[in-house]
Amino acid sequence: MRRKHKALAILIGSSLFTSAARFSYSYLRFHAVGSRFHHIKVGETRQQVRKTLGKPNHHDGPCNSDITTPVKGCEWEYVYSFPLAPLIPEYYVVAFSKDDRVIEAAHLTSP
Repeated sequence: MRRKHKALAILIGSSLFTSAARFSYSYLRFHAVGSRFHHIKVGETRQQVRKTLGKPNHHDGPCNSDITTPVKGCEWEYVYSFPLAPLIPEYYVVAFSKDDRVIEAAHLTSP
């Protein structure tokens, strides 16, 4: 019986450690996106944005996000979200035109 309890404790401990590590990584990555977001300018290419902010963690696809109404002329968007979104809604959204150029970059939060 003791052996089962020890194995269960190790399993639970490992799960908690893994979850904490993943959350910490996601939080640090989102913080890095926030600190670099002001560098994104209208007219930049999708590759330049990816180089500056990294791979989006929430949405990388056609402009049909449920976060915001797509900007006129938006063909593609990147959405970076806070690790606890939508519980704590904070997003960085970059919209691209059909020629893969930034047409809008917005930081969205909810009060």
